Amino acid sequence: MCITVRRVELARLLSRDGEVFELCREALLAGARFEIWPGLVERKALARIYSLRAALARKRNVPAMGMDEAAEALGRFEGPEVALGYVDDGPAGYHFQLFLAPDLSGVVACLGAGLKHDPQPKA
Repeated sequence: MCITVRRVELARLLSRDGEVFELCREALLAGARFEIWPGLVERKALARIYSLRAALARKRNVPAMGMDEAAEALGRFEGPEVALGYVDDGPAGYHFQLFLAPDLSGVVACLGAGLKHDPQPKA
């Protein structure tokens, strides 16, 4: 089950500065799959999790964008919880993870992770 958010409304919320927001918005408007999940998640835990995932993505050469910025934005957000969603640009593109204000009035953070990566980890 997901929360109903119109594509055009989510695209409006993604109209922010930054490459990851721009690419996510473009993918969404080009017809990429998207979903906003019901319920809220504790944002401090997400900030820690995504900080660790950013370091792991760098170590494993996973193409990603906005991971450090997303962890920082989650750490700064004043609310105790956020809503989660995604925009999936398909196998050749990015999977964008969205973190939204609990009332869905804005995007707190967005990150993109590529599905293809170099399997040789960095030392």
